Amino acid sequence: MKYFGVTLASAEATHITRDNFFEPLDLTIRKRLLFNYALKNRRWIKVNGFLRRPGDWINEQEAFEVTNLASRLPLEQLQRRYPDYYPLINKSQWLQHRDEAQQLFDTFIPKVKRRKRARYEDEIMEFCQDNGFQQIDSLRTHTARSAGAYVIVLDDYLSIYFSVVPNIATAITAHWDALLDLDAITSLDALPIDAFKPLDTTRIFVRTTEKRNLEKLKNELTDLVPYRYTLNQSSPGLPGINSKQETNLALFPKGVEVHDAMGGYELFEYDLARELNIHPRKDDKK
Repeated sequence: MKYFGVTLASAEATHITRDNFFEPLDLTIRKRLLFNYALKNRRWIKVNGFLRRPGDWINEQEAFEVTNLASRLPLEQLQRRYPDYYPLINKSQWLQHRDEAQQLFDTFIPKVKRRKRARYEDEIMEFCQDNGFQQIDSLRTHTARSAGAYVIVLDDYLSIYFSVVPNIATAITAHWDALLDLDAITSLDALPIDAFKPLDTTRIFVRTTEKRNLEKLKNELTDLVPYRYTLNQSSPGLPGINSKQETNLALFPKGVEVHDAMGGYELFEYDLARELNIHPRKDDKK
């Protein structure tokens, strides 16, 4: 189906439930296997799959094979084939974290649904109308692909998310594609935007600008956002504006650095070897 102009697979076209907002154990194991492979081979990675630079891999065929097999082979075969990279997962601890995440869901969702809908609607529309936002119904337009500020509205949960980014459509679809790492969810006191699914987004408002003016736009809008309704509230600052303590830290394995980029969820390549004080091989310096 198409939603805001984006084609969603049947598995993606869904709403949040207490069972689908976190990363399943199977995917956690596969992702960490790839992470371990990159770590032990002193390679730069991004979390959502390998983004390798030309020449970084000693054997391009091997790199492709590992990535491909990790996505389709049964876990038992992966463990036999890549014993040095296979992650050790404490199943009972994982189940405990799952239970804690579901308890957070059971507490948070009823709380936001108790908000006053009329007041919520008035404050959201006042903010958008007074600050030059326009409502869009597609992320496949030039406007949606522009730099600027956006407001994701989740009417079923009387909540919004605000951010300032270099590419609005890219940032929003990144939220839709996200799954939360259970190890980090337990440190949160509220569900972040990335817990929610594509169909939870009911309206999108945007205000575009040129990339060189993003900082100015951020400073203009930061103090005007109706904070009581934002899913940004999971960290001391307003995540995506002035704080690096993003709720999205829950997305990534420990040891992967997440940088804030004008409010967007930008993943930058992270030199694991340098962080661990591992001396790179001579061929890495070329």
